[in-house]
Amino acid sequence: MKAQEKNLPRNNDTGTWESDGWIGCYGRGVTRRATQFLVLVAAGLNSKTIAQRFCMSHESVNQRLSDARFHLGAKTRAELVAKAMARGVIMPKEAEPCA
Repeated sequence: MKAQEKNLPRNNDTGTWESDGWIGCYGRGVTRRATQFLVLVAAGLNSKTIAQRFCMSHESVNQRLSDARFHLGAKTRAELVAKAMARGVIMPKEAEPCA
């Protein structure tokens, strides 16, 4: 994660990703792509819809979410979203921006 955080300024990246009323903050225990997928899962999208948005297979999406579940210690998608919110990985758009 440290290398990813170090590259944010070089890539002109703010370290956040917004979609469908949610914000994801990179570098808080899961990868950038997994953070993007977590935002969409929190917004209620399924793996197939997420895969279509990113032009990839739904198996790839499921694998990234499985990795995120492992890193956050979650067993289900609902628990994954709850633990991601508790860690500050994702939050509703109305919440404070990532610091």
